[in-house]
Amino acid sequence: MDIVIFILRYTPFWAIPLAMICLQFAYIFWLKSIRNVAYWLCSVALFCLLLVAFYYWVGGPEKIGPFLFHLSQ
Repeated sequence: MDIVIFILRYTPFWAIPLAMICLQFAYIFWLKSIRNVAYWLCSVALFCLLLVAFYYWVGGPEKIGPFLFHLSQ
């Protein structure tokens, strides 16, 4: 559980760059007409952006730990 809290606590530091990289490669694969890979990369980028939205909805790094702890009980 500690590793999940650690990963979610620092979500913007990995999710935003990953989403930007995935969207850039999705655009390249879309132009090359390799649609399946482009869809998969867009899905990863959307998941990252949803995690960032969840991060801000919960209240940031100080509140995400107690929120997850409360959910697990």
